[in-house]
Amino acid sequence: MASAVPDLHPRLVETLDAFDADGITLSASEIVWLADLRKPCDRTTDGSIPWAMGSPLRYGGETFWPLHELADNWFRRAYKLLQSDGVLDIACYLFAHTRSAPGDVSLRMLTSVDEMREVVAEWYKLAAIHAGQLNELCKSMHTLDGTDGGEVEDPDAKPAIVDAKPDNGSRFASMMCKAFPGVSPEYWLSEISKTDALAMLDAVSESGPFATSRERTEAISNYLRAVKTLWRIHSG
Repeated sequence: MASAVPDLHPRLVETLDAFDADGITLSASEIVWLADLRKPCDRTTDGSIPWAMGSPLRYGGETFWPLHELADNWFRRAYKLLQSDGVLDIACYLFAHTRSAPGDVSLRMLTSVDEMREVVAEWYKLAAIHAGQLNELCKSMHTLDGTDGGEVEDPDAKPAIVDAKPDNGSRFASMMCKAFPGVSPEYWLSEISKTDALAMLDAVSESGPFATSRERTEAISNYLRAVKTLWRIHSG
């Protein structure tokens, strides 16, 4: 009787065979992890109906929008500044999504640490969200933003060099304006989500179809970092 279990992807089989050849036995959880990371490398879609471009997610009476460039930059700064404030670093991630509707630039007025702490704390206190829901809700935000939140750290990566002048969105807007002449920088900063903008950039680039797309390239790099990490763990 034929097995009802679908075959593993050939590339994943090659990886597992390489581990076996080196005398390394992976645990079930490690194999599942690699299998999950391999999926976006080889599938263009999961067969589901795609999201309408820029659609928000509604939860607990709040509307969460995909992060546009302005909101993404605000969150990254707020996260660093509020990390010592308990749950506020996570709350600012969710809060940024509620201020990321197309054309919403209200976060420009929320820049000092005291202001951010006060406004985000008040928002979180009144929101119909409790601590036990934060993890799943953040996963939903990753889905909304077109990321899975499962980026693997490179075990050989050198310490990041802190930019003396962090990007405030100017580099991103400059890149997009160069790719789409005639479109204002403000559009790329606050009128469209960062994920949708990058998808548009992919669509007009020379990278062509899914096989050579940025999305697949990043997925393969992530997968290979995971392989390297497991190899280091087991081989010392």
